[in-house]
Amino acid sequence: MLMTGDQILLKQLNRAALLWLLRTRPGLARVELARLTHLTKATVGSLVDELRSEGWLLEGETLASRAGRPSTPLFLDSSRLTVLGAELKPSGHRLVAVDLLGNLLVSRVVQQPY
Repeated sequence: MLMTGDQILLKQLNRAALLWLLRTRPGLARVELARLTHLTKATVGSLVDELRSEGWLLEGETLASRAGRPSTPLFLDSSRLTVLGAELKPSGHRLVAVDLLGNLLVSRVVQQPY
């Protein structure tokens, strides 16, 4: 089955790939993200700029390199955004909030009256 998508879908998938990589391998620089995702450096640069302005990413201290431009490690910003989740059952509901690194912030169970 051949699947096609539009540019918005492709951009969302590329953003998700960058976020997943930085969650599993914090501290990667833009050039490493480009190499691992097979995206161009320009594409990675513009996506990182967007993700930074939206509060998803933080830049670390610039690291000097032996050759070429210095690299800047990138990290998920777990202090600004929260992910909410819910498990809904007839007997009750569980609500959770976690930071971008998966650390549990709040968990509540609400029992349903019978």
